[in-house]
Amino acid sequence: MSNHKSTESAIKNLEIQVGQLAKQLIENSFGNFGANTEKNPKEECQVVITRSQKKMLVGKESKNSEGELEEEEKQEEEGKKMREKEISEKEEVEDEEKNEKKETEGVERKEIGERWTKSELTR
Repeated sequence: MSNHKSTESAIKNLEIQVGQLAKQLIENSFGNFGANTEKNPKEECQVVITRSQKKMLVGKESKNSEGELEEEEKQEEEGKKMREKEISEKEEVEDEEKNEKKETEGVERKEIGERWTKSELTR
């Protein structure tokens, strides 16, 4: 009988604690990310970048900054394309240099072979 009463009181205590936790979660979750966040003391941050790399404007200048953001994204994309083009051109030059080197080595081998053949014939 004593065991039954202690189990009932333990269950009652757990119910109270779960209720308190639920109340705290509701109070703390309004308008927050649910993580420990700190306000930027300098308040210079105007853009938040999500995990999917989507940029979201934050702050007073959001209407004016939207065009600036799009322009910045265009510039980044153009820069990326130019870097890719430079890499592609560099690879083409390297391929051409390799081909020229192979051709030169082939001509040199042919000349060496011809000289060797002549020297063998004159012996």
